[in-house]
Amino acid sequence: MGDNVGMTDARVPQPPAEAVPTAADEAPAETAPPGPDQTAPAVAPGETAEPGAPDETAPAGPALTGVLTTTLVHRRSPSPAPWWHSAVVTEVPGLADVPGLAALAADMTHLSRLGVDALQVWCPGLDPAAEPARAAVTELVRRAHQRGLRVIVALDAAPPEDLLGAAGAWLDHGVDGIDLRGADGLPIGALQALVAGRSEEGVLTGAASGRDREHLLARLREEWLHITRDDRLALAPWDAGALREAVTDAFTHRDAVGTTGGWQLHRLGPEAGPPAWAVPAETRERRAAAMTLLMLALPGAVYLRQGDGPGVDPGPGPVAAAVARVSAAAQEQRGVPGSRYEVVRRALGLRHELRLGTGPLAWVDDATGPDTLVLLSGDLIAVVNLTGARVSVATSRELIHASGPVPLADGDRVVVPAETTVWLAPR
Repeated sequence: MGDNVGMTDARVPQPPAEAVPTAADEAPAETAPPGPDQTAPAVAPGETAEPGAPDETAPAGPALTGVLTTTLVHRRSPSPAPWWHSAVVTEVPGLADVPGLAALAADMTHLSRLGVDALQVWCPGLDPAAEPARAAVTELVRRAHQRGLRVIVALDAAPPEDLLGAAGAWLDHGVDGIDLRGADGLPIGALQALVAGRSEEGVLTGAASGRDREHLLARLREEWLHITRDDRLALAPWDAGALREAVTDAFTHRDAVGTTGGWQLHRLGPEAGPPAWAVPAETRERRAAAMTLLMLALPGAVYLRQGDGPGVDPGPGPVAAAVARVSAAAQEQRGVPGSRYEVVRRALGLRHELRLGTGPLAWVDDATGPDTLVLLSGDLIAVVNLTGARVSVATSRELIHASGPVPLADGDRVVVPAETTVWLAPR
């Protein structure tokens, strides 16, 4: 971020959403071709295929052929974009004490294999310059950087002089960013200067709940953090119109001030609980997988909670115990076709390969209905089936990923199971 010059240049107001025709068979010039080491078979014959032929009785869903009418909601990021514009951050819930940091340092291989970019920990009251914390912090940062992971430390609100001192101490020990759990009234300018002076690509991040929309908008306008994540996707009900409105509203206001998207699927604040769409309970796991694939198709920074990779709730208790549970689940699922860990890992690989985090976003208007949500991220098409039954999608595009088991494609039709998100290949 330097001395704010980079961020100021990035804050270019965006035009309002506009309807544009898009040729389904034409790819934008900046779409990255599959790399030789990243090419993977389509979903149908591999990871998430259901046995048997497609259900011929599945009702007709969106038709994704010929020329598609789209509404542009976000233009691609300037190139080259800084790493935090599209970062995937694993957030470790709970208080990370010295044993917790030591456990993370010793067992983070599953995170680097998953494909995340950064690890965020909450360490209130921990002095990284004092033993035994110093040794644990040094080892955590060293091992994370060896694996290409950045480390962000979340700090609680405190008197300005205390907060600045704590942030400086952590930056001196090599962390790559500071997250402000409560940013209101804090010396943001001084913190920005501190981060810029101690770390060439360091970030200052924060969060604000969408429950208070005006407060969130004020934070975006006034604070100019690198990333301000919010919980709009957790607050929206399981409804195509509500999800479309939440994403559109986010980009309308973020693009106006030039800040990147910041997405997560858990609620923020004291009223935190299950997402609004996570009911009834028997469909929660399937909907969570579908929402994760939707979120990973969106431009901007994405926050996954520890355990989201293998789909495990870390549970209450010490961070060290949670690390052990999540790592064991990831190890058990690694290499297992269709496992939650492999579904998320492949999604992160495709997100990076196709540059979804910094590309443009548009809604496919003539394919989106009350029960389906269809978006164009770069030139990848994501279809979210919000119904409780299968729908049949007419398309000549290859099915490359899905949040759950999908029947084998049949000619120019893809059957999308209930409460499932699928990704269709760029042309």
